Amino acid sequence: MLNSAVAVQAVQMAQPTRRDLLTKVLVKKRIEELRTNYPIYRLAPNEKQEAFIRAYRKNIDTGVYEPIPNRTIWGGNKLGKTYILCAEAHSYCVGYHPWMALSDPCFKTKFTPPVKILYRSENFQEIIMEKVVPTLRQLIPAFELAGKGFIKNTAQQVIKIQYKNGSIIKLGSYNQDDDDKEGLDWDMVIHDEPAPRPTYIADTRGLVASDGLFVLGATMLKEPWAKEELVDVADDYDYFAIYGEMEDNLKHTTAAGKVVGHLSEAAVKIFSKRLDEEEYGMRVKGMPSQMFGMVYRYEEDIHVFDPDTFKPFADNGGRAPKDWPVFHILDPHPRKPYAAIWASISPDENVYIWQEFPFGEYHKIKYADKTTTEMAELFNEMDVGYFCEYYLDNLGGNSRSDGYLKTSKE
Repeated sequence: MLNSAVAVQAVQMAQPTRRDLLTKVLVKKRIEELRTNYPIYRLAPNEKQEAFIRAYRKNIDTGVYEPIPNRTIWGGNKLGKTYILCAEAHSYCVGYHPWMALSDPCFKTKFTPPVKILYRSENFQEIIMEKVVPTLRQLIPAFELAGKGFIKNTAQQVIKIQYKNGSIIKLGSYNQDDDDKEGLDWDMVIHDEPAPRPTYIADTRGLVASDGLFVLGATMLKEPWAKEELVDVADDYDYFAIYGEMEDNLKHTTAAGKVVGHLSEAAVKIFSKRLDEEEYGMRVKGMPSQMFGMVYRYEEDIHVFDPDTFKPFADNGGRAPKDWPVFHILDPHPRKPYAAIWASISPDENVYIWQEFPFGEYHKIKYADKTTTEMAELFNEMDVGYFCEYYLDNLGGNSRSDGYLKTSKE
């Protein structure tokens, strides 16, 4: 048991000093002042934005709790994608998320400033200048900037944002030469809408040295590769993807009593009525553009057949009858395996796809395990016994080689 002198000393040590109390009051007052004057300090992300910001993992090699290195927020228009990308850019430049509590495990960002961020989009004037720059001006407190902070080129376009702590945000568009970005290192690369794949590769090459982060905000109207390689592979460790519809940004109160979202239900309904079915699917629901314009709707009981029980195929060992016209259709790819199908037309003019390559689920295959020559040899073997008519995706026309394409084959 403590003696009286020690007990008194313990009580005194437990009591906050006048200086502690004053500091606490001043800190609280400063936080209230910041929240009143600067939107970034009172940011209220909607549920999808919140999930995007908090996409963290425990690194299996280091045990460190850190952001997932590739994060995508995608879906309908007005989900708040650009807004949260800009908020994340600022947060990394200052080293913390200003709207979070100091005790929040996501309060501090991965890097200690200064950091270098590359922010690019498809159109400089219409997206960077008219959308991104105004959002950054709204979110970044003036006291964080070096001088005026927003650096312009001779055309009076903002091309860089400079912070007092040395952090920078470099702004650009995808139509700039990719060679301009080769060799430059970044802590974070932000793409506002998907870039052409060569641009994505050129930009993210600069993340290797810093073990940096790539983030994407997207309405999947272009660049189908982005959904295939960034969204469909999401494993919540190396890749994270969160999908949202326009309605997810409706102004509402959460279960915790927090008001989030910015859109009114009436405004969304009015906009939706202006759209046809395809536009509604893409812009309100955020469905990828490649999901539309289909020639037919797939139904398994109609479109799947068993070649071992369907007599014309069963009589030929599960392959198409040799007197039916056969079409070999090839879609080349610069990195993944070439995709190919063999289709035959029956006398009653039904089309049967009876052979394909590669084997397995194509969207899960990241790299080809065969050279072009080896694929050509395999395809020639698969053609044996048939007179095929060949079709090649015109975008890959220059990549044909090895004498693969022939007019017919025994």
